[in-house]
Parts: sequence; structure tokens; C-alpha cells
Amino acid sequence: MNIIKYILTIASLLLLTACGGGSDSTGTGITAAATTMKLTVAINGSNASSVKGIQATITVPDGVSIKADAEGKITEGVITGSATAPTGNIDGKYTAIDKKVTLGFTTDGTITEGDLATMTIDFTTATAPAATAFTITSSKLVDADGNAVSGVSLALR
Repeated sequence: MNIIKYILTIASLLLLTACGGGSDSTGTGITAAATTMKLTVAINGSNASSVKGIQATITVPDGVSIKADAEGKITEGVITGSATAPTGNIDGKYTAIDKKVTLGFTTDGTITEGDLATMTIDFTTATAPAATAFTITSSKLVDADGNAVSGVSLALR
């Protein structure tokens, strides 16, 4: 009788181990694969070409985390420049307790209206949160002299 229980236990473990994930599209422009999603930061406005520096704080929803080291520096490769963005420096910090991501982007190139960067985000919810669940709580867009540039804004998608 014990041998049957042992075999059933092993068979159950093997079946559970074989269960796999998959990928899912949320229909919101965000693609979820397993437990990661992509969130794009974009710039809007006719004065985008005047912007040389961007600092933004993004509040993330419950069930979301960003890969970062012990000091909160976002792991290399988690934030990538979009194909249309000029070459520049992208850096980020994640504060899990506050659920905030602080992004910094600087460039000598010309920024055009459109996608700037994409972040790979982990989520533990059943489906990937929509981009509208993330909030830009503050942003500063400046020219080469550090002056605020008007007529531009950031968006998440």
C-alpha cells in the first residue's frame, strides 16, 4: 500500500512540474509573455527636438516589480532605448516600498516625437496590467542649458 502512495505522489509531482506557462496578449498594446510585460515611454509635442534631458517618476501598480540591485539601480537591459530614439544615456532607479521608478535620459542627439524607451516589467497578477495602471507622477524635460521645454509631455503605452 505504501508503494502505491509513493508512486502516486511522484506521478503528481511530475504532472505539476510539466505544467507550463505561455504567452498572452492583453489587447492593450502590451504583450505579456509568461510573467513579464513591456511598457513604453513616449514623448509628445512639437518641441520634442529641443529636449536634451528627461527625468520622470512613474508609479507602478500593485503586483508589479522591476529588476534592480540592492540599492535600487535598475538592472542593465531592463530599460532599452527605442529604435527611433537618439543615442543617449538611460538610467533608472526602482524603489519597491514606494512603488516608484525614476527614469533619467540624456542625449546630444535630436529627439523626435514618439517612443523613447521600453521597460521590461515583472508582474504577479493573472494578466498584465494595462499601461493606464501606471502613472507619471512627475516629469521634467529640459534643453541643453537645463531650461524647461514647454509644449512637450511624456506618455505611457
